[in-house]
Amino acid sequence: MSGILQIGLRGGEKLYINGAVLSVDRKVRIELLNDATFLLGSHVMQLKDATTPLRQIYFLIQGLLMDPGVRGVLVPALEKSIEAAATLHAAMGTGEELGKALRFIQKGSPFDALKVVRGLISVEEGAMPIGNSNAQPRKEVA
Repeated sequence: MSGILQIGLRGGEKLYINGAVLSVDRKVRIELLNDATFLLGSHVMQLKDATTPLRQIYFLIQGLLMDPGVRGVLVPALEKSIEAAATLHAAMGTGEELGKALRFIQKGSPFDALKVVRGLISVEEGAMPIGNSNAQPRKEVA
């Protein structure tokens, strides 16, 4: 990260920074002055919403962002999950993108991997029965 990163939160929103959870009680702007691993609460998927292969991968990747200390446990699980999903998604043309997400994880860039998988979830849901389309990751807060 270069420079200052400003994050705006509304009352009741959460921000996960380097494994710590911050909650604010009113509208606030936070400035990150140095490198930090963070995830906005609006991007956090609940376990009950991890109902498809890509959603399960998203859930695991967010675990890396929320608690970097679990890397040794989650990375092998992610490698297996992504490789299996890539085989399934090859027919939809998204297997290569999953490979890209895996390379990001292996390089220690889970946020970039999360962005790739978030973009693929809509593709997966387009191929899934209608009943799985109700639980989507929330859109980025402006």
